[in-house]
Formats: sequence, C-alpha cells, structure tokens
Amino acid sequence: MRYTAAFAMLLSLIAGAATAEEVALVVGNGDYKQLRDVRRGGQVVSSASSLKNAGALVMSQEDADAKRLSAMTREFAQIAAKADGVAVVLSGRFLHTSSETYFLPTDSTGPGLAAISGEALPLSVVQALLARVPGRAVLVLATDQNSARVDAYLNEGIGQITPAQGVTVFQADPSTAADFIESVLAVPEASIVVQAQRMRGVTVSGFMPESLKFLRDAQAKETASGSASAGSDEEGYWNAIRDLDTAEAYDIYLKRYPNGAHVGEARKAAADIRDEPNRAARLEEESLSLTRNQRREIQRDLSLLDYNTRGIDGIFGKGTRAAVGAWQNKNGFEASSYLTREQITTLSAQADRRGAELEVEAEQRRAQQERDDRAYWRETGAQGDEAGFRAYLKRYPDGRYAEVATARLQAIEDERLNSTDGRERQFWEEVTQADTIEAYDSYLSQLPDGTFAEEARARREELVLEQKNFQVEQAAKTSEEQMRMNAGTRRVIEQRLNILGLKPGPVDGTFDERTRRAIRRFQSERGLQVTGYLNEGAVVRILAESILR
Repeated sequence: MRYTAAFAMLLSLIAGAATAEEVALVVGNGDYKQLRDVRRGGQVVSSASSLKNAGALVMSQEDADAKRLSAMTREFAQIAAKADGVAVVLSGRFLHTSSETYFLPTDSTGPGLAAISGEALPLSVVQALLARVPGRAVLVLATDQNSARVDAYLNEGIGQITPAQGVTVFQADPSTAADFIESVLAVPEASIVVQAQRMRGVTVSGFMPESLKFLRDAQAKETASGSASAGSDEEGYWNAIRDLDTAEAYDIYLKRYPNGAHVGEARKAAADIRDEPNRAARLEEESLSLTRNQRREIQRDLSLLDYNTRGIDGIFGKGTRAAVGAWQNKNGFEASSYLTREQITTLSAQADRRGAELEVEAEQRRAQQERDDRAYWRETGAQGDEAGFRAYLKRYPDGRYAEVATARLQAIEDERLNSTDGRERQFWEEVTQADTIEAYDSYLSQLPDGTFAEEARARREELVLEQKNFQVEQAAKTSEEQMRMNAGTRRVIEQRLNILGLKPGPVDGTFDERTRRAIRRFQSERGLQVTGYLNEGAVVRILAESILR
C-alpha cells in the first residue's frame, strides 16, 4: 500500500463531511501454511459483503499473510481515525500470554515466541485503534480452538480479553461470527448487544448498552450524504483519491459520490487494480526506485544462482521476472516476481555465498589440473624433443606450458624447413597455406615419410577435431555475439581474466587468440563447456570470482 500527501487530504475531506462513516476491517484466516487450518475461518469475509451492501466501507482479506495483515492494519488505522463507527473482525488462529493476545497471519512459523515476533498482530494495537471511536467501536474475534498451553509463557487461543474503554467485544466460532455479522452487525439501527445476547455461542464483553447500534438508518445516511456532497469539492476529493490509487480509495469515492463525474473512471480503476495480480508487490518494488546498475546487480545475482534472466542489461523483462518468481518460490516467498528490499538483501547474500563456493571449487579444480599438467609436462615436453612437445599439446592445448611447447615446435619446424630441399619445402608451404584436411592428406599420400609428415599428421588431427566441434563452437560464438558486448565490457572481462591469472593478453577490448585461450582455461577450470566463447553465465562467474580475489 502507498501513502502520500493525498491520503491526508482524503482523510480531511472525510472528516469535514456531515455524513457519518462506518468502516470495518474483516480478516478471515483459515488456510495456514504451518499451523492447523481453522475450519470455516474465512467465512467472515463472505459475510462482509452484507456490511458493504448496508453502506459501510469495508476492507476485507481472506488468508492474510504477515505482510498483507500489517499493510491493511496501517491503512485501516488511517481511515478509522476519521470514522464515526469502527468494526474489526478477526477470524483465525490466536496466541496469548497472561497480558496480551496475538492474531496470527497465515504464514506464521508456528505456536511459539517466534510466531509473535514481527509476524502476529497484537490485540492491544487493535484495541488502541478502536478506542479512538469510543461507544461505536466493535471487535469480533473468532476461532475454533480453546486455550491450550504452548510453553510456560504462551497458550493457544484467544485467552482473557480486557476490552478498552468504549469498545464492545464479541467472541464466537467462525461460523457463528459470520452469522452475527450478516444478521446483526450489518442491519441498520439494530441493537447489536441485545441481538448478540440472544444468539447461541456468542459472548459479549466491554461496553454493553442495550441501545448500542453500529449502522445508522440507510435512508438517513443517504440524505446526509447527498447534502454533504452537494457542498463539497468533488474535484479536489477525486484528485486525492486518484493520487492514492487504491481500490479501497476508489470505493470511498463511489460511496460518497454515487452519481459523481468520475464514477466510470473510479469503477474501472478499482476493477483494474483488483484484476492485476501482485499489484501491491509491484508498487512496493517501484517504491525502491532501483537504478539501472542495481537492477544489473540483481540480474547478476540471479544468474550466479543459476536463474536465467535472459540478459544482464538492467531491464526487468519477462526473463528476469520469471527468474525472480522462481527464486522466490524456492526460497519460501510469495512468487510475485517483484522484489522487496529484504528479498534483494537475501538474494545478494546468497549470490555472494555461492560465488565464494564456486571460487573454492574452481581453485580446487585448478590446483588439481595444474598438478596433472606439471606431471604430464615432466614426462613429455620437458624432455625437449618434438614428440614430447606434440604429445603435451595434444592433451593440453591450453595448458600451463602450451606457449613454450608451441614456440619450441615452431623453432624445430623452422629449422627443418630451412634444411629441406627446395621442391619439398615449396610443396609444404603450399600445404600449410591451404591448411585443410585435404591438403595434408595430399602431402601424406605423396610423402608418407617426408620431412614434415609428423607435423602434417598432427595438424590434420587438429583440423578433424575442430571440424567435429564446429557446430558447438559456432553456437557458442553466436550466443556471445547476441550479448552485444561493447569494447568497454570486453576490457572489463579481460581485466578480470587477468586478475584470475589466466593471461588474456593486452586489455584492449579485442578478444584475440590469447583471450580465447584464457576463456577456455577459465571454462576448463570451472567445469564449464570449453568453447572459448562467453555466455551470460560465464560472464557472471568471471565478474563474481574476480571481485572475490
């Protein structure tokens, strides 16, 4: 729910009206996530329509969680402060101590001290709200459970209620409470204490005059409302309602101006709000005013936790919303696809932890690969001959000693080329210039024992492997191209690869063969598909792990 200066204006308009206003807050909780359900706990919400039909302004909610219960209570407190009659109906699970009773939201963690810490609604708060309207303040409490001990300090159930001055308290089971609302509380000019005492299963305490009425005569109210409306500033009132932009606010306008100039707009706006799922969550996220960079960080965090946002661009499209919803669902939050500040903090902490875990895993894998690399080099390339260099490069083309082995082989090949007769040397130069499987096949068929036969076989094997991996590599290349990384982004990645000790070459925003080798090394050390091309997940990993160094 949003609160603006318009709300204060709205309340002042209500307060200045001649019409008496009766308002009611009705919450019916039956479907509890971790506690035993309350049979027919939500029935009071259905009965609340009778109060609306009788002219009262009603805020109602079936199965309210802690967040919704808190928001409704805050908003209702603002409206009720200017009302002539106030009713609060709470149906569901309760806990009580020797001095306080708590109403539990549907996501309560259970019967214990944790359940009343930041989750439950204390009845002392509700009674303080009602005490602002002494003499026309009604509290209806409904549950299906008698008092049962939880621990030395807590008991289940409503317990002993001490009504505040001027507050009338009614208690019953949920079904009886619903009947009481429809047949007594919602009847204009009904003597609610007298009628309640005649009902089986209803107890009354607190302020109990026989003449007590909650709703005034509907005809008298309509006459007063028409008189007040004629002299009021409808446009100012409408502007306040529109700025507040809640379904309840539009209901207030429709009730006050049933034939007003903006009736059609108000009805449509209220319907649109009620038809939009997760509207309150959307407005709460909007109130955070997240910057583009903050949104990118959220997308990076989600990607690091393996939720695909379909881009790290600071724009929350369908991909990001789906990722947020999936993350919320897995972590026990309502899957609204909109984030709260608390959830952003939780997400960030999870991503930091996961980044640290991945770095540890990568370091362990890298250390093992380096040990294997060194051991293999000792048995092959360290011997200093051509066969050893080729054997090493075949297994470790991007290994720790790959540059050394490549340079040594090149020197051997250059020396051999210089010592070869002119005809074979020219033939070999033509073959290497073509650099195809067919060209090397031609050389080997004509000179199977030629000077460059070993080189021809090695290069041919490389080309066969490249051809075999061509489709995978092309798909990876296309995926990287679709990310549309600019030179600045590429420089950042090169810097981070350098921090990780992967030798990407100059930090110039150009991904040359050294950069590709660094990327392949990164992918290999982290158990990713080795292509030499980046996707969003790899970018997130590079950025996250280098920050931890």
